[in-house]
Amino acid sequence: MEGVCIILDNQHSCKDIYIRAIVGEPVELPDTVTATYNDGSQRSVSVKWDQDELDQALRIGIGTHVIQGIVEGGETVKAYLDITPKNYVVNPSFEDQDRTMWTIIYRNGTSPHTDYLEKAADAKSGNYSLHFYSSEAVDFQVEQTITGLEPGYYDLSMFLQGGDASDAEIYLYAKTGGKEYRAAAAVNGWLNWSHPEIHDIYIGDGTVTIGVSIKANGGAWGTLDDFQLYRTK
Repeated sequence: MEGVCIILDNQHSCKDIYIRAIVGEPVELPDTVTATYNDGSQRSVSVKWDQDELDQALRIGIGTHVIQGIVEGGETVKAYLDITPKNYVVNPSFEDQDRTMWTIIYRNGTSPHTDYLEKAADAKSGNYSLHFYSSEAVDFQVEQTITGLEPGYYDLSMFLQGGDASDAEIYLYAKTGGKEYRAAAAVNGWLNWSHPEIHDIYIGDGTVTIGVSIKANGGAWGTLDDFQLYRTK
């Protein structure tokens, strides 16, 4: 993302820039930022980033790091570098139109009562989420099987919001190596996002099935979004 400088009376006032990167991947900060003058004109000016701070951020890895930069003319600018773990869930927030990697199972004779909702107001991020509602009974699970993982320990999480579930059993799960891991969840109102997490899932054979199970009374509703599975050790 390119930074912006506002230059008044030859003084640089620069907006900080924000960059996201996956841990372990190379990071390139921009060579220039855009300078905006008080007459409305713009031009690119060079910026020199603190290489030691960048190297330290890459060594530390996951987290948000601040890299100082000096703009042509001596003014300073900051780059906020957010390094995140690699997410092994495919289409984790349902934004891609191909959603065949997800399997939805309706249980106990219930009719289909989910849909991929295009409504940013009901999504944790992006425009889409998995929406559920039934006037009779909510009873389904949604899951994805992930293969080719490096053996090790992983963490799993997702976001959930909704309401009117007075009698509900909701949990996040991971199944691997004949073992099932669970984390209980609940819905507590519109945009009151819960964030169930499962830690230290040992995946030895490279395969795991992750998902959410929701069973609730008629009238219950909600949305699921932003699944994340990442390797911790």
